[in-house]
Amino acid sequence: MIETSEDIKKHFQAPAGTFWHWAGPDVVEWVVGHTICYKVELVSILEQLPATAVPRLASILLLLSACRESSMDRIMGSFQNLATTLGKNDPAHTAAIDEAMTDVRLLLDAVHSLAPAIRTGENRAHLIAEILSSDHTWWSYHETKAALEELKSGLLAEFVLQPGPQLSAEHFLADLNVLSASYRKYGSPEKLLYRLKTGLPDIPSPAAIPDIPAIPRNLLDELEGDERTSLLARLTRQVIAVFHLPLHSS
Repeated sequence: MIETSEDIKKHFQAPAGTFWHWAGPDVVEWVVGHTICYKVELVSILEQLPATAVPRLASILLLLSACRESSMDRIMGSFQNLATTLGKNDPAHTAAIDEAMTDVRLLLDAVHSLAPAIRTGENRAHLIAEILSSDHTWWSYHETKAALEELKSGLLAEFVLQPGPQLSAEHFLADLNVLSASYRKYGSPEKLLYRLKTGLPDIPSPAAIPDIPAIPRNLLDELEGDERTSLLARLTRQVIAVFHLPLHSS
């Protein structure tokens, strides 16, 4: 059996002071008490990502929350408080955290606004993989597989239940930037949904519609406007006047 490295194991461990934690060996929760996912769900999603891709776990957990929660407001308050605290403690990162938080909130709202059929069940993994497609920490195939097997089997239970190193503003910002980049890539639920359905990067612009000249309401007016037929049009008007025939618009 291939032994999992300490570096990759730390991806499954909650940093001290972050927004999530393992509430037990089989469930991940917000620190305020709301369930994010069960271990079996997390492993299933990770197994459906590219074999060597291990995205930042915080970004996955935030997306899972947006897919799962009936209301994002009840959890985003505590997340915003965490961002504010980290920014105050490290002023060098305050502006960047504030900017990234705006993007993250908009992205999570966009995900949450998708139809439940798209953000739940088997489609959820496809949705998360698409959003995180540009953020992969690359490990060897065997190392990634070994880590997931150990997490699934419970061999990492004791390790992940222990808090990791204290969450820093730099670490937090790196988590935010994953989702911020995705928001800037899509920007709206419509673009994200289009990508999921078609695989195309953007909604095509409508085809240009050529200007079609208006059809003249009166044929004689049109004929009079053309020097080749203007004389004929005037003669026709005179004949109509003589016979008092009504002229119908075309």
